[in-house]
Amino acid sequence: MGEFAQTGIEDAAALLALALTPGIGQESVRLVLESANRAGRALCDLLALPLREMVMVLPARRDALAKRITEQTPALRETARRLVTEVIGHGGRFLGLTDPRYPQTLRRHLRGSAPPLLFFEGDPGLLSSPAIAVVGTRTPSQTGRTVAAGMARFAAKSRAVLVSGAAEGIDAEAHRIALDEGGMTIAVLPQGLLRYTPPEYLRRALAERRALLVSQFPPDLPWQRYAAVTRNNVIAGQARLVLVVEPRKQGGSVRTGLAARLQGKTVAVWQQDASGLAHVMAGAGCVNLGGQSGVRLERELHGLWRQSEALEAQPGELWLTS
Repeated sequence: MGEFAQTGIEDAAALLALALTPGIGQESVRLVLESANRAGRALCDLLALPLREMVMVLPARRDALAKRITEQTPALRETARRLVTEVIGHGGRFLGLTDPRYPQTLRRHLRGSAPPLLFFEGDPGLLSSPAIAVVGTRTPSQTGRTVAAGMARFAAKSRAVLVSGAAEGIDAEAHRIALDEGGMTIAVLPQGLLRYTPPEYLRRALAERRALLVSQFPPDLPWQRYAAVTRNNVIAGQARLVLVVEPRKQGGSVRTGLAARLQGKTVAVWQQDASGLAHVMAGAGCVNLGGQSGVRLERELHGLWRQSEALEAQPGELWLTS
């Protein structure tokens, strides 16, 4: 299994089992990981400790967390290990938060909300490349599709990875056009890796190592609304520039844009008609592109991309107050 050795599998299974344990959320998972690091222990070794010893390793007043961990059933641990093994059997891989190969962009921009465990299929090297996110409505107008396609072409021409959420509409159009133009793309999934069937164009790009599927959820999790909301932070965190096309309501694409603004990112919204939602986003610091198209829009994108590069080069100025 190359770089993902047996010990890596065991730690990934332990981390997934921790995330699957009733009553344990992402914050607690991170706390346990940090405790294992401080103690110089492998995660799977820490989780095997008896209650008395685990209470001593975890921070003070975490007895309830220690008790939940020690009450993990053998069936839950076996389920976690089976899922990790199935991901590998399907050509997937994983990265834990403490792994040095974990995406630095997510560490830097998401900080305490960075997913403790990522499952992926494709070329993980794309996570280290500058990226542009194009997100938007599932039911775009024809003009909206054309604009999204133009944005995806711009990303490919700029040698930026196109990041989106693999949903119908604007997301799918952006993924497809970026690949058609010889570019690369990352699809951040709102479900488990094993529950997603990529369309043919993404399947080909995965084989060519021009695409990456990423999921922060248990591999067998079906599409869930909360997952669709949660993954927006990862799209925002991975991208240097976020472009929102035809937001219809206070939905996923709007949340992605606002999350990116809280990270200090450059965000722009395109809306053909006057929209209160576009004005709300402009009030949060997003650039309102109005209904620009063609050469004028491309010039605007060039300016936004240069601005995003300048912001990325100033890490001390990236975080805004909410």
